[in-house]
Amino acid sequence: MIVNWNWRTREMVVHFLKVFIPLNIYSLKQSSDLLNETLNLLTKLLLDDQLEVRELACFTLASLISWDILPEKRRDDLIEQFREQANVTNGLVTRHGAFLGLCAFVYAYPDDLPPFLPGILMFLTERLSEGQPISKSVSTALSVFKRLHENKWFEYESKFTDEQLTQVQNSFFSASYFV
Repeated sequence: MIVNWNWRTREMVVHFLKVFIPLNIYSLKQSSDLLNETLNLLTKLLLDDQLEVRELACFTLASLISWDILPEKRRDDLIEQFREQANVTNGLVTRHGAFLGLCAFVYAYPDDLPPFLPGILMFLTERLSEGQPISKSVSTALSVFKRLHENKWFEYESKFTDEQLTQVQNSFFSASYFV
């Protein structure tokens, strides 16, 4: 199904996964094979040629991550895989899919700041000047993060190093063009 020539069919696979994940969360927790198969399918869909499929796969991956069923090693491997793919010099689709994968981690924690998230935020803020569609995806994820975390920002500040805090805050409050 994910190799179907019609992108709408691939989009329907992502919609199916969006429903499948919460309804089968217990099975995903119990079976590492099923979890790995689902993750592999979503990471392949993040690399789809069609932008709509990639973006929908991002939010579906965020849904899976938010259930906190990924083993720590698998989560860290996934983050490292996305970082490596994001640094590839050619292949816009691959790079954009990798950035969307990292954005999925930002979307997955709307009311928390796990220890690995500041590193992801730093990586994303350093890439704000990338070309389209990467910069749009990154800036959207950062603005969503800011909006969802600003009420408890005083609690989250302590989880950043001074350098990280400065860089993240600078990305939130970029210079105005209407000075």
